[in-house]
Formats: sequence, C-alpha cells, structure tokens
Amino acid sequence: MEDGVISRIDRRRFLCAGGASFAGLWLNGLWAAPNQPNLRMGVISDIHVGKEGDGNHRRLQRVLRYLDARRVDVIVIAGDIGCFSQPSEMRILADEWKRAFPDGKGCDGRPVERLFVTGNHDEMSGIWFPNEEARQKCYETSFSRDPGKWWKEIFGEDYEPVFRRKIKDYDFIGVHYGHEAELEPWMAQNGAALKGAKPFFFVQHLHPKKTCCQEGAACDNGVSTRVLSDYPNCFAISGHSHRPLADERNIWQGNFTSMGASTISALLWPSGCENSYVAIAQRKKFGKLHMPVLNPSGSHHGSYVEVWDNRIRIERIDFQCMRHLGPDWTLPVPLETHPDKPFVFAERGQPPRFAPSDKVKVIRRQGKTRDGEVEAQLVVTCPPAKIANPYGRVIYYIATPVDTASGKVFPARKVLARDYFMPIEHARTVPGEVVFGEGEFAPGSKIAFRMKAVNAAGQCSGDIQSEPIEIAGAK
Repeated sequence: MEDGVISRIDRRRFLCAGGASFAGLWLNGLWAAPNQPNLRMGVISDIHVGKEGDGNHRRLQRVLRYLDARRVDVIVIAGDIGCFSQPSEMRILADEWKRAFPDGKGCDGRPVERLFVTGNHDEMSGIWFPNEEARQKCYETSFSRDPGKWWKEIFGEDYEPVFRRKIKDYDFIGVHYGHEAELEPWMAQNGAALKGAKPFFFVQHLHPKKTCCQEGAACDNGVSTRVLSDYPNCFAISGHSHRPLADERNIWQGNFTSMGASTISALLWPSGCENSYVAIAQRKKFGKLHMPVLNPSGSHHGSYVEVWDNRIRIERIDFQCMRHLGPDWTLPVPLETHPDKPFVFAERGQPPRFAPSDKVKVIRRQGKTRDGEVEAQLVVTCPPAKIANPYGRVIYYIATPVDTASGKVFPARKVLARDYFMPIEHARTVPGEVVFGEGEFAPGSKIAFRMKAVNAAGQCSGDIQSEPIEIAGAK
C-alpha cells in the first residue's frame, strides 16, 4: 500500500481512539448510552480484488475504514474475494484487514470479527481464459487447487465447507462456493439448535433459488431454499448477481428472509431489457440492440446492519458517494414471513405517475447499434415519472410504437431507468429514454409512441403518448 494511504489510516485510528476513550466513559460510566444495538454488521460482496493498488483494492480500503467508523462488530463478505482464484488476491484482503483491524480490533479497541465465504471466482480457476494453456497456468497457482492449505495460510482459519460462528451471541452459518449440497446434511445434524425466534444469519455466494434478485440472476440449485424454509428466523445473505441495492427486490421475505448483498465492484443489471446485458443465447430473441449497456456511473453498493432485540435495520449505501440509496429496510424481530407476497418493501411502493401535461418526445439521430452498425434512430423520451414514496422508484420505462393509420401495435420495448441504481434524491430527475431503429418501421408510415413507467412491484403509470412521426424513406 502507498505510504500516504497508510498514514491516513494511522491518523484516523489515532483520532478515532481519542473519541473511543470518551465513548468508553459514556458507555461504562454515569452517561451510559441507552438503546445500543446488540450487533452491528457491515455486509459487502463481490469485491473482486485483482492486484495491489487497483481500483477495487482502493475501494476496499475506503469501505473498511467507513465500516470501522460505524463501529461494526462483524464484516460479512459473501464471496468473490478475487477474480481468478489466485491466493495473491486473497492475500490483499487479508493484509488490508490486518491494517484496518490490527489484532482484530477496531479503532476504539472493540473486537471486529470476519465472516468470509468464497465465490465462483475464488473456487473456479481456469474457466475465465480462452485457451487450454492459459487455463492450466492459472490452475497451477490457484487457490482452488488446495483451498484448505491456502485458507489456513492466508486467513488463519480452517477451511470448512459449511461452518458456524457465534458472534455477540448470534449464530452465523457460512457455506463456501461449490459446497451448497452439503448444507442439507449439516442442518439435519445441527439445525435444531438454530430453531426459535432469535434470528440467525446464513451466508453463501449464490442466491437461494427463487428468492431475492430474480429476473435472470444466477442462483443455487434450490437446496438452500428448501432447507432454510424450515427456519423462519433465518436471515440469508448472498452475492454473485451484482444487482443494485436500490432495487426493492433485493430483499425477499418468503418462508425466511433473503437479502442480496450487491457488490462494491461493478453493478450488473436485470436481464430482458434493451440496455441491460444480453447473453449470446438471447441475441436472436432481441435481434439488433439499439442501446448500449446502462453505465453504472461508478456506483458501488453495500449495507450497514443493526440488530436489535425487536428489529433489524438495514442501511443501503452507495460507497462511491457515501449516500443512502433509499429508506432503511426495517424488519421486525421475530422475523415475519410473507410467502404469498414476499417482496414486502417493493409492495410498499405506489404506482408512478406522469403529470397531465407530460408528453413523449421523439427525435431523429444517426446512431449505432450495440454491434457498431450505423443506423438512423428514433430516440423516444419522456419526463421522469413522479413517485409517491421512495419504495416505488421507477425501475423500467416501456415504450410501445403504434401505427396511427392502421392501428397496428408493435412489440413493446423495455429499458432500465437510467437512474434506478442511484441514491434516491437523484432517482427522480433523469428522463426515460428508449431507442428504436427507424428502419424497424415502414417508410411513410406515421408512428406514435406510448410510454409508461414501472416500479419494482410491477405497478405501472398510465400511458403518455407522442405526436406521430413520419418514417423517412417514402418514395
């Protein structure tokens, strides 16, 4: 690490220690502070550290300093510590942890525990390379070749496929990537001790199937959902999908609670949209893509969690700008289950709406498809839809072309709102935009475009419409 970074950490630790001395008097003396949470937790995932000093490493430093200042008792990392299953990547995390928490202590002297599990990028070595020689070279030096050896050497802990930790009298269960099938026999043997009203925390890399982060998010084979459904007091944490924590579908409360941890590296998007990632296998369905992938604008998401006797409070944070992404998610304890409508916070939203004067506008431009083909384009825009409360932020805009002469309705096109991943104060200001190729329509036809806005619960605004535009190319 650069000397400047080390000195900043040391100065912060010195100042924090001074504050901690007063805090000790406050907590232990006459001025003992009431209403302290039982447990403070930092939750991050998919940090993808590659090399010393890279962008993800510098971001990790900043996040650890922030969580230390919030006085966390434990930091959870839900997998994908590195990129290519290299021990050198994990060493960066281990070394940074020692700098941030020497002797496992925070800036005020409190113990800080860690709960790390591996992800696919940690346990699968060669698959990221295009040829066999490169894959073999990667495997020869990989963590996945001997995880037991490397985990013990780097983190000083035994590598257990499924493991249990007790942190401030709360149980944490961790499952390393590739060992999901071992959860069921482990719980059959140990699960009785986890029953009851008190929450316990479960951490693995892949999302439990059909819980949080749906719409194309990779998940496990269903074993964790099946097993954990017998434990309504379970709070599951998972990573992998990189989905924004601004999306209320990132927390699910079916037969247990399941939260996606998002990522402090690069955000990824739900599938099925013109401006999201489209797998090669889906390109035939979409045909030409007229919009680039949505730019995440440097957003990096994680959470700070407080556990109280009667509630769990989750702050969703953009670690790039250090702002809250939306209102806190506060869950009552004992944890509630809602198997019929598990996206409880999404359901709190109300349908977005447009003002009576709002109109759709269409402009022509020369643009390029995602594959670089130059084409005449129609850029269809609308004012940002209004939201009644912050749980109902706009996730999608949908545009539907209509031939005004024949009445023919063309297939609708769905896009992600360009601001849906941003802190809530910014997520009310960016217009909706959908792009069509002008060649998709018959020359000389007159096309009007209807647009509507959709939130995380699928609640829609009413349509607003453009004036017809005559398609170029008629003889």
